[in-house]
Amino acid sequence: MKKYIIILFLILPQIIFAELYITPKFNYAFDINRAYNVGSETINFANFIGGGFSLGYRVPSKNRVSPFRFEFEYSFLQSILVDNTYRQHYILGSFYYDLNFYFTDRKLDFDTRADILLRDYPVLSIYFGLSVGSVINQEISEQIKTGQDALAFGASIGFVYHITSWVALEVGYKFLIDINPKIYNEVLLGFRFTIPKV
Repeated sequence: MKKYIIILFLILPQIIFAELYITPKFNYAFDINRAYNVGSETINFANFIGGGFSLGYRVPSKNRVSPFRFEFEYSFLQSILVDNTYRQHYILGSFYYDLNFYFTDRKLDFDTRADILLRDYPVLSIYFGLSVGSVINQEISEQIKTGQDALAFGASIGFVYHITSWVALEVGYKFLIDINPKIYNEVLLGFRFTIPKV
């Protein structure tokens, strides 16, 4: 009986959490919406650096890796090289579609292709995404802290290198526009940790 309980304990998390993943991210963004003061000079954009994470779920399929994913994303960015402190927060829900690339030395035919999709993990992926959520802008000076949030829509493109079945390196670009309208550009680098199928 103990043996079956141990087996169930080991398998149950795979059944419940399979296809879930988390991606810590490092972000760089630039804001072209207004001018900023740098000493005595005025510039027309600001640079932001920061980080964030995404919690994702890959839609199950009969193949080893499904091309459809959903993510909840949060990013925090801090301005650099400007007099005042500007901060940006992105809170987004996103849908992604992956184009997966496999490498094999097997002779390809219909059965081989089906077997690769069923059993193997891709080496490279290109993804396209659509997002909707909120962009929060904050300006913090010595005495005043102001903030504004707005509904935003976005599109993404990126590349993923699958190091193992459960670790991948991700590089991407996200374009956002809110209803004001203001435009935001973000480049990200992240490591995706996935609970693989058994």
